Formats: sequence, C-alpha cells, structure tokens
Amino acid sequence: MNLLESAERQLLAVDMALYSASARRTRGRLIGGEFGRELSASADEWMRNQEIRNPERMAGMLAPGF
Repeated sequence: MNLLESAERQLLAVDMALYSASARRTRGRLIGGEFGRELSASADEWMRNQEIRNPERMAGMLAPGF
C-alpha cells in the first residue's frame, strides 16, 4: 500500500493527475472498508469531472494487474 500511496503523491507532483487518481482508486480497492471506499469514490469523482465515463475501466487500463 505504501508504494501506491507514494506513487499517487509523486504522480501528482509531475502533473500526472489521471495516473494518480488511478493509483488512488486501486489503493482504495485493495484497502477495502469505509476508508478504501472513500478513496475509490474520490478517484472516481475526479475522473467523472474530467468527463471519463467509466473510471473503473480507465484505472484498469492505466494500472493493470491489480
């Protein structure tokens, strides 16, 4: 989990917000529970605000294997 959290921060620092949101969504799925759902939901909301229709598929494309 620490690697995904670190990736999330580093991706934001280099203006790769979509990849950061994908890492956050994946981290949320892996953590589970209420906190995990909140992480995933915030990533999904960010993606929808960018007019991405299917955040799950976008994250799967950018962060495959999780």
